[in-house]
Amino acid sequence: MADDMSNNNDAHRVYADAITAELGEWVTNLGCRQTGLESEVRSGFKNIDCICSCIQ
Repeated sequence: MADDMSNNNDAHRVYADAITAELGEWVTNLGCRQTGLESEVRSGFKNIDCICSCIQ
């Protein structure tokens, strides 16, 4: 399962019950949102850097 997580391969996951499956989905979705947020923050800081460079 650790290999599946590192490769973003969720196809082979098997959960014992619905609660565990829901938690697994929640964690996977949280990871996706965090990845998206990281790229948004990086883009925002690049924009701020560009604006600061233009002002100087």
